[in-house]
Amino acid sequence: MSESAAEKTEQATPRKLEKSREQGQIAKSEDLAGALSVLAGMLATMALVPWFAREAADLFLAIERSFDRLDHAAMKALWLEGMKLVVVASLGPMLIASLVHNFGLWLQTGAVLSWDPAMPKLERMNPAAGFKRLLSTRSVVTLAQLLLKTAIVGAAVTLVCLRIVPDAIRVILADANAALAVAGSGLMHLMLWCGGLFVLLGAADLTYQRWQFLRDQRMTLQELRRELREDDGDPQVNAARKQAAMELPWEEVLCYLRYASVALTDGSGRLVAVIYRPQRDTSPLFLLRAQGSQGRQAADAARTWKVRRLHDDRLVDALFAKARTGNAVPEPHASAILAFLARTKP
Repeated sequence: MSESAAEKTEQATPRKLEKSREQGQIAKSEDLAGALSVLAGMLATMALVPWFAREAADLFLAIERSFDRLDHAAMKALWLEGMKLVVVASLGPMLIASLVHNFGLWLQTGAVLSWDPAMPKLERMNPAAGFKRLLSTRSVVTLAQLLLKTAIVGAAVTLVCLRIVPDAIRVILADANAALAVAGSGLMHLMLWCGGLFVLLGAADLTYQRWQFLRDQRMTLQELRRELREDDGDPQVNAARKQAAMELPWEEVLCYLRYASVALTDGSGRLVAVIYRPQRDTSPLFLLRAQGSQGRQAADAARTWKVRRLHDDRLVDALFAKARTGNAVPEPHASAILAFLARTKP
């Protein structure tokens, strides 16, 4: 079976997640950022309504008073004043909405700078790939979100209308200020209902996006083996990497212990981690080894990941020098490890 057709059953390693982040592939919810920005823009608009009403009333009064001496210069001044009022009233909420949108994305992802998502790709122009995307789970979820948003808006409009109908009837014969007050109250309630529900829907979408991202980033066992071999392969390659200061941080290497089937330890602080997948492997494979302070850290990490441990001085002494990541454990030590795993099934 080719690697591309192999089943992705393994969790993504920190190294792969970091590489995906460098390529701009990261879990985020545009719906959550959009809901926050719309809510902020509407709140800013509502806050500007009193100021805009006063300025607009002053402008209309100035226009009315200038009818008798209306010339080209007066018309130009009034037109500029009106445009200034419209620009200030519109740019303020738009700027606040834009800042809140970017801040919402930053809270989800942190600082990410990558041009890869903007680069043209031929697979995006493939009709078959596009049709496949239309039938994907992500498209179904997007359609469900759209329908749910439509239902939310419809329900919110219905509830707000039912709420303000009695007040609207009472102000039919009242002045314009009373009618504006009722309309403003209705818009405020509509904004709070829709904005609040959209934020909750965006938070749910963020949870789904993160789950979907980790699911898409899963690796095949062949990919995991290849990455482990790259991390701890040929001694000459390791020496060159150390000389070039390109070694992975030990804290990152420790994360691979989550995949270990058993951690072998001895009394001198050495540790050999072994992985065994009976559906894929005929023999256990070496995962990593450590000694000294790193051995103690690895033992602590094994306890954190709840990895089964076997304390055997003779077994560790026989395997430590041979422990190369991705290599098979030799016999008869492989049989001893398999027997231990059979006795201690999780």
